[in-house]
Amino acid sequence: MRRRPDSRSLGACRASSSTASEALEVAQPLQPDAFMQERMDFLREDLKHLFDEQGIDKSAYEDRVKFRDPLTKYDTVWGYTFNIQFLRRIFGPDFILHDLRQSGKYEITSRWTMSMKLTFNQISPLRKWWDPELVFTGVSIMGLNPETGKFKYHIDYWDAIKNQEYLSFEAVKHLFGQLTTLAQAPRGLEQPDYTIMRKFADCEVRRYDPFLVAETDADAATNDSKGSGGGGDGRKSAFRTLARYIFGEGNDRREKLGMSTPVFTSETGRMQFVVGKADKAVESLPKPLEEGVDLVQKPGGYFAAVTFSGMADEERAQQEAARLRAALPKHNLKPRSGQYIVARYNDPGTKPIFRRNDVLIELEDFKLW
Repeated sequence: MRRRPDSRSLGACRASSSTASEALEVAQPLQPDAFMQERMDFLREDLKHLFDEQGIDKSAYEDRVKFRDPLTKYDTVWGYTFNIQFLRRIFGPDFILHDLRQSGKYEITSRWTMSMKLTFNQISPLRKWWDPELVFTGVSIMGLNPETGKFKYHIDYWDAIKNQEYLSFEAVKHLFGQLTTLAQAPRGLEQPDYTIMRKFADCEVRRYDPFLVAETDADAATNDSKGSGGGGDGRKSAFRTLARYIFGEGNDRREKLGMSTPVFTSETGRMQFVVGKADKAVESLPKPLEEGVDLVQKPGGYFAAVTFSGMADEERAQQEAARLRAALPKHNLKPRSGQYIVARYNDPGTKPIFRRNDVLIELEDFKLW
């Protein structure tokens, strides 16, 4: 359904059976006038407090504000703020506002990411085996009453589902699919920072910050039968070579570096250990003693990713890479080269059901809108 630029009522909102991208089909965003620019500036500041102690400014919303998302609906400002506080106390969300634009005469559309974990589970013994992170990305379409300057509706569309109807099967499946995952990365280990920009049903788009790696050619592009990351057959293992570097035996200072995750292995046979974030210079790291170990700053960037549990052997990695490649054109994503990277997060002693693995493909020219 193509968007109409002049949306004046809730009934003018997008069709409930459309994705967030389809809800945003519009030739050009509108140039805000002074009134709309002020409202957009207000939202940028107010939404910083969406889930903190201060909270949003309730006076900016009509008493009969209409809120809809695929799992929730309220018709009053009391219900609207109750929902926000419920999420804050039960899940402790982290909300990232990526951008705002005017999308109708009295309408503002935002693009965001929200991630959250069950707060009670952070002190629960269950956390060792079950600590799901729920991530939702999408757009919010917010309509204004021009007479009062207050928001009169707020409609959320998720990227991951087509049917945006309240309590649709897709929405419930998307929620429970995330709640029931057991695979997780080890806690307390340094790993590259990234933000999930778009989360679809079949893949997600991540924006990685720059980070440092120690890398070397892998004897094999996959784990051996024990999942150690090496090549077996008595050959020098790339995994063990890099392990010697970070444990001090293989660097000039005999300095132990912090443990990190994941171990990256490229399709071309290059293995990488994360050794720092962008606030560190390569020159600050101890020099490798073994030939073929390089210290490199990775620039970060946008990557499409799929996550899966179990053993990330060569056959499974190729299957997941094929699945990811098939998903890219459906979301208008263009790979930079098409080559994939496997990220393995857990040690060999972790049972397959709890192991987290990713397959990543770097993207070219990702666009937020």
